[in-house]
Amino acid sequence: MREDFGEKMIFRGKILQHINLFDVFVLLLVIIAIVLGTRQFVFSSPTSDVDREETIITFAVRGVRAATVEVINEGDVVICVDSEEALGTIISKEINDFQTTVDTKDGKVVLASVPNRYDVLISIRGYAIITDNEIVINSTAVRVGAIVRIFTNRYEVKTTVVGIEYNK
Repeated sequence: MREDFGEKMIFRGKILQHINLFDVFVLLLVIIAIVLGTRQFVFSSPTSDVDREETIITFAVRGVRAATVEVINEGDVVICVDSEEALGTIISKEINDFQTTVDTKDGKVVLASVPNRYDVLISIRGYAIITDNEIVINSTAVRVGAIVRIFTNRYEVKTTVVGIEYNK
């Protein structure tokens, strides 16, 4: 009895009409997805080394211990934690005592050095794409004041961008 019902529905065309409409809809969605996906890859302009300019970025690392200062070396290739891409190579390192504000007994606020803590200024040479709106090294946008976590195989530190130099 049930077989007769199914055959009657197929012969009447009601089930085939719904399946065909659904199949056409799914096929149309697949075609649109393929077209948009290939359009993204075909028409995007790849960046090349020709577009990149040599850039020197200065990072400030504040309040680190002597052990961290000792492992930061010129020539280290620095990698951004967020993008996991190389930012560049350390070309210079400047070490200063870490200072913070403290209150004195008479109510004044003064700067005082913190023992066993240091500020380090690191200059990194990298190659950036420079536009009117941003400076991008690989996929990391850098701006003065931006907080960037960087690492090598021996250390990881949180830094603040304090300077950007490039020829333009």
